[in-house]
Amino acid sequence: MKKVSTILKHAQFAARKKDYEKAVYLLETIKDAEYLPSIYYVMKYVYISLTDITRYSFLDMRHLLENALKEESNNIDALIELGYFYSTIMNDDEKGLPFFIKACKLIKKKYAEALVGICEMDKKDYADFLEIEIADLRKIVQSNL
Repeated sequence: MKKVSTILKHAQFAARKKDYEKAVYLLETIKDAEYLPSIYYVMKYVYISLTDITRYSFLDMRHLLENALKEESNNIDALIELGYFYSTIMNDDEKGLPFFIKACKLIKKKYAEALVGICEMDKKDYADFLEIEIADLRKIVQSNL
């Protein structure tokens, strides 16, 4: 059997070509793996969502994302997808909100770390850069509302 990482790469390649059914098929070939990384579960969820495959129930789909979070509780992609799963598919905004909030907090923390790194480079003044970044974030949020 091929290594899990090789199959994941092949599935990503198929997905880049918009062949999501092939990507799902490739992921389904992984059998008897002792460990599956959280990205496996997120990829499978997303690729199934982009197909007409009907052999997976909503419960199956939710379990994929829950398994991703069992492997990596701070997986931002899994948190966002689970938030959307509850808010759009299950029509339960209240249940989806905590997942979105946790993802936002994690993203904000990483983003802040990156900005601090930029600001510390050569002790230069990056105030203009920070203002542009804040303005860009506002535009992104507003365009998605």
